[in-house]
Amino acid sequence: MDDLICAKCGKPISRDMAYVVVKGSIVLSEPKKRPMVFTCIEQAYNYAQSLVVHDVCWIAILKEHGVELYDMNEVAKKYTLTGTSKKETQDGLGQDKT
Repeated sequence: MDDLICAKCGKPISRDMAYVVVKGSIVLSEPKKRPMVFTCIEQAYNYAQSLVVHDVCWIAILKEHGVELYDMNEVAKKYTLTGTSKKETQDGLGQDKT
C-alpha cells in the first residue's frame, strides 16, 4: 500500500495516529428515484476524488476559510474556573449535557 500524502503540506501521514479524509456524497431527496447525476465518466471520476490531510492541517484549512473554531485551551480554562469536571458535564454516552 502506498503512503498517504497530506494534500496540504505534502508530507506522508501513514504513521500518524489521526488524519482526515473528506469525500463528497450525493444525497438524494427521494431515495427510490435514481436520477442521472453524471453526464460523463470524467464527472464521476472527479467527484470520486477525496482530500486526505493531517488533523492539524485540517484545522489550518478550516481557519484559512474563516470557520469559527473553539480554542480548546480556553475551553479547559473555563471548566477549571467553574469547577465543572468532564464527568459532571457528560451523560453516560459521552454526550455533553451543557
